[in-house]
Amino acid sequence: MKRVRLRKIVKRESEEAPPRVPKGLLWTLLTLLVLVAVWQYDKHGQQVAQQHIAKAEAALRRTDVTAAISEYRQALENPRLSRQKKAVLAIKIAELYETGLNDPELALAFYNRARRYHPKSTDRPEIKAKMTELRVRLATQGHFVTGVEGEETTHAEEVRLLSPPPEDFEGPVIARIGTTEIRAAAFARYVRQRSTLPAVLLKPEDPKLAQWWNDFINRETAYRAAIAEGMHLRPGIIAQLYDYQRTLLSQQLLAEQREKVKSVSEEEIRQFYEKHIDRFKTPARIALGAIANTTETALLDAKQYLKQGASWRDIVTSCCTHSELLQRDGLVGALAANAESIPQFGEAKELIPQLFGLKARQTLGPIKRGDYYWLFIVFQNFPEEKQSFDEVRGQIELTLRSEKVGRTEQQLREDLRSRMKVSTEPNALEKVIEYLKTEETSTTPSVERSERAHDNKI
Repeated sequence: MKRVRLRKIVKRESEEAPPRVPKGLLWTLLTLLVLVAVWQYDKHGQQVAQQHIAKAEAALRRTDVTAAISEYRQALENPRLSRQKKAVLAIKIAELYETGLNDPELALAFYNRARRYHPKSTDRPEIKAKMTELRVRLATQGHFVTGVEGEETTHAEEVRLLSPPPEDFEGPVIARIGTTEIRAAAFARYVRQRSTLPAVLLKPEDPKLAQWWNDFINRETAYRAAIAEGMHLRPGIIAQLYDYQRTLLSQQLLAEQREKVKSVSEEEIRQFYEKHIDRFKTPARIALGAIANTTETALLDAKQYLKQGASWRDIVTSCCTHSELLQRDGLVGALAANAESIPQFGEAKELIPQLFGLKARQTLGPIKRGDYYWLFIVFQNFPEEKQSFDEVRGQIELTLRSEKVGRTEQQLREDLRSRMKVSTEPNALEKVIEYLKTEETSTTPSVERSERAHDNKI
């Protein structure tokens, strides 16, 4: 009797207890919450980075290079930016260090950082050339070149090194390497390449200055020892020295031409803006949703559910049988006014104007297309937006400047070929290939052949 009474009590309590949430649904909700939190964190991080970038661009408009670099570097350190975007920022910083602060060491360091972030970012010819130029500038400091005795004696090449620049012989003697005197002006030039501080702020006890002095003496000592050993006469070194001077001088020639044409007038910028105003417009858009079913009745039911206040997601689950729309929860996406087709639906030139005539939460359909009946809903309307002249002025200036520089460099190359009387053999490439094949099949090592050719010249 007691067992029967106990069984009834347990049964009554179980009937009165509220239904428990399935564990699978609970874990799904927790996962979604985590994903939303991560997405919000990532979005916030990117917004912070964009704020620093905007401040950097504002600083550049004020020609405040130091502030611009500081803001760009803060954006660069943001962990939410992709490696490709970081590479773009690193290149901007490198350019500012080189052109704005005359600091080739930090410029090259940030070019290298860009290559580590995203190797393809530094594959452009102009970036490679700039990195080569900086390496030349840092590695040689203008001391190493090779020369040719006379323009007409191109086969009587003599290897020689340029003397130090005249300013290096000024000031008191501060050190000696053998019989060579090192004067104050030589080290002063070395210091200026590494610091933008006025001389009055430098102190002899500054540890950084002492380190520079130690590096300078070490470099000069190694340089003199290399010359004493005839290292500059080695074929491999000769080729590098020649490539250094060729790169440096040719880049300097192009740089001077770029400097002459890089300015863009305010009138040119405004004319470009007015001529290409459509580039700076975002057309009107709508946020569009859709469901599709093989029966028209299901879509008529869906319209009734909408009027009754049912959620769009519940309606999609109940009334849609189109697999792709189900996967997207019935969200088609943003549709521009000048679009000619609707995703999943296809070409809809006549339908799109009707959709843009709807207000938020209004529907269009059912519409028969193939095996399905379609019902569209407009979630939100976005008006046309236009960027103001002030918002895009800097962007236009950079575009025009780049176009000017490109045209100038191309014209300069053509003029130089004409002025320097350049001519090429019609079968030049075939001759090079034949030479390469001969060189590969030869049993004489390449270094030995180079040394023999060099000995014959001198």
